[in-house]
Amino acid sequence: MKKLLPLLILLLFSLYSFAQWTQLTTGTIKNLHKLYCLSADTVIAVGDSGTIIKTVNGGDTWYAIPPVTSKNLNSVFFADKNIGVAVGDSGTILRTVNSGETWIDTILFTPSYFGPLLCKLTDVCFTTSDIGFIIGNDGSNFKTNNSGINWLVDSIQNQLIELKQIYFLNPDTGFLLAYDMPGLMLLSTVDGGISWGGSYGSPGWYFGSLWDGRAICPIFGTGIIVAGYGPATLIAGPTNNWQWGALSQTGDAFNSIFNTDRYIGILTGVGTNGLIAHKLANPNNWEIINSGTTENLNHVTFVNKDTGFIAGNHGIVLKTTSGGYLDVNENRGGEAGIKIKYTPGNKIIEITSLPVEATITLYDCTGKILKQQISKSTSSAQIKISEYKAGVYLLNIISKGNLITNKIIKQ
Repeated sequence: MKKLLPLLILLLFSLYSFAQWTQLTTGTIKNLHKLYCLSADTVIAVGDSGTIIKTVNGGDTWYAIPPVTSKNLNSVFFADKNIGVAVGDSGTILRTVNSGETWIDTILFTPSYFGPLLCKLTDVCFTTSDIGFIIGNDGSNFKTNNSGINWLVDSIQNQLIELKQIYFLNPDTGFLLAYDMPGLMLLSTVDGGISWGGSYGSPGWYFGSLWDGRAICPIFGTGIIVAGYGPATLIAGPTNNWQWGALSQTGDAFNSIFNTDRYIGILTGVGTNGLIAHKLANPNNWEIINSGTTENLNHVTFVNKDTGFIAGNHGIVLKTTSGGYLDVNENRGGEAGIKIKYTPGNKIIEITSLPVEATITLYDCTGKILKQQISKSTSSAQIKISEYKAGVYLLNIISKGNLITNKIIKQ
């Protein structure tokens, strides 16, 4: 019996800067602000004037849910496959227990909060099937311990003018994007939202240069990325060392970012004027994607590394089933003919059929460049990896503006 026990496993996927986003027919012209995917087939979107639409066939057809409110809905999140909560303007909180088929309006009155809530609620999320959080633009914040049946006033920081987005990596570790008088602020919790401050107990971070931060998402395992208007991004790795990464010269801004591989950094961001951008590992290699629309795009989410959805103004919903890029087998001239080979027991990665002046870069899981070389007159190259410990790495090959990325797992 022959055993093949490779020290290195290459998982190859090709990421080119040609969009594979298809516009779907949603049946609404209302602005859509947020999506939630219960599965690759079942997706719910919420938006202006109480709009809720749903698909159960992956976006082929959509149907409108009977409206419960005329207020704009800004966010939606599901605690499980049945129970979900949508929040919006003027303190609107809607709840469903049947996967979004019907919704009921929840009025907030609590002993510590007198009168109905009137602020704009900006985001909602659940960390477990029972525990969830709602935040608002006047510092309002609420918590539930019973899947959204009741919401109690929480105490993140009452002096904050606007709470923008809340995101949890796990039930204990979460991040909150906020705007205070000094500027944009990022808070974090490591105890499930009982207390909030800067990362791991430090004071909150202020970002004066990124005055209109709009989106956060995880990166590099324990880090976080913040993006917004500038256009620029801020990235924190596991050591909380912030790096700037310019998006483009277009003047557009991010509204939402999603990371399909938290440990490598395969990011898709969407924003104003139809902006779709893609980023791999290094903070400075954002690529602009042709979205086919000039409408503002408000939210992007993926079910898996291939299937994703984008919601935007005037009823826009876009879908990809290829991660937003062409497949490696698609016709891309000679670039798709690049071959990467590893022989079990060898200590190098062999690359052949390289075009002249192709740039080859090896990154670790934090985005740090380990090796970089440019092919000159030869059509082959070798990358020695024996000196690196077991883990996940990223090998980028850029030629004539085209990008091929190879995820490498060294065992």
